[in-house]
Amino acid sequence: MVNYENCTLEELYDVKENINREKYPDRYQAVINAIKQKKSANTINQVDTNFLEESKGFNSKSGCLKIIKYGVYTGIFYSGILFLWRLIEFLSEQIALNEFLYGFTDVVLLAFLTYFLYKKSRVASTLLLSYFLGSTLYMWFFLGKFGGIIVTAAMLLLLYAATHATYIWHARYEENDS
Repeated sequence: MVNYENCTLEELYDVKENINREKYPDRYQAVINAIKQKKSANTINQVDTNFLEESKGFNSKSGCLKIIKYGVYTGIFYSGILFLWRLIEFLSEQIALNEFLYGFTDVVLLAFLTYFLYKKSRVASTLLLSYFLGSTLYMWFFLGKFGGIIVTAAMLLLLYAATHATYIWHARYEENDS
């Protein structure tokens, strides 16, 4: 029999989700019992406390902050990809310097909005989501380029979640942060 006493709650939930219940019913029950025991313990460690708090998602302060952090990572990724694309266009001499600088303003705008998303700005998160959605729709319908649909969907989902999290954070947790 496997000893689950030294596992964190995150590890126990991972085992619970991925264990073959028909093949190992006794192990599954042992994991369930270990989870119940960890949750009911009077002395729960900080790692388990953080996991329980963050697993609540939008319903907890740290969950909202984690979702906003993923939105910031998405904004950094989007800014970086756009910067590389503009730089490659310029270095391959497909565009002139003034067009490069005009296109580079997009990168600066995205970096600016991403920074203020990091600062939990509702306006910046909404503008970042709107900019991404608008530029994606422009590429799809006016330029006819449908590449990267899976990445686009993932980024759209992350930016929407981050926008939603900033609104929830301001509604519920902002005054407690001081």
